[in-house]
Amino acid sequence: MSTDTQSNRHIWAFPVRAAAVAKAALKSQQHHERRARWWEDSKTVVMQKIKDGGIDVSESMMALYGQSSIARQPTVTINAELQQQIAECHQKIKEHESKARDYAVWAEFLADNVDEVLMLKHEDWVFFFGADHDQAAQEDA
Repeated sequence: MSTDTQSNRHIWAFPVRAAAVAKAALKSQQHHERRARWWEDSKTVVMQKIKDGGIDVSESMMALYGQSSIARQPTVTINAELQQQIAECHQKIKEHESKARDYAVWAEFLADNVDEVLMLKHEDWVFFFGADHDQAAQEDA
């Protein structure tokens, strides 16, 4: 056996009951659903800020007082910071919704096979019991 632990973690597999993995998948699904809702709420706040004054309209002074053919058209811009925030909210909503769907499928599949024993490798463990799982546990505390 190689002494390189970096390599071994991709080889090693450990038995875990499917019921435990199903529970972890459900917890991660719920975590990502909560995060998506949080980002939806944040998006609502940013949208209100934009409506309340984050839009600037610029018109040509010549267009206001004359019929000049060289007057430029009115321009509408959104505050750059608010535009960046709305883009971040949108991206995070999509990210968390996608992850919630992935975990929902796993939770359903594993719930139908709770008596099975699965051989989890490192990347499987991280997916089901890693950082998202730890964060979800902290949120539930």
